[in-house]
Amino acid sequence: MSKTTCPIPAGAEDHTDGTAHQYMLYAASGCTIATLVVSLSLIILHLRRYRAPKEQRQIIRMIFSLVVYSLFSALEIYRYEIAQYIDPIGDVYEAFGLW
Repeated sequence: MSKTTCPIPAGAEDHTDGTAHQYMLYAASGCTIATLVVSLSLIILHLRRYRAPKEQRQIIRMIFSLVVYSLFSALEIYRYEIAQYIDPIGDVYEAFGLW
């Protein structure tokens, strides 16, 4: 019994080296980790020199919106069926961060 929801056309077997979903998940995970590293280092640098709180608070919110958005995007790729439910969360935080 197959777990797929779409019928597989004749002659379109999965290759033994992986599926497109696995490669997308690897790429999304790598990009999410890179985003986390760069964003958290920028946030830490801003917090170490917290001299203009009004501006820097907004900058930190904008930087952190990238982290939230990349995490939710990676989760959407990991589980397709939850994508429609968690996609608005990333969009709402993006609007909050840019506000």
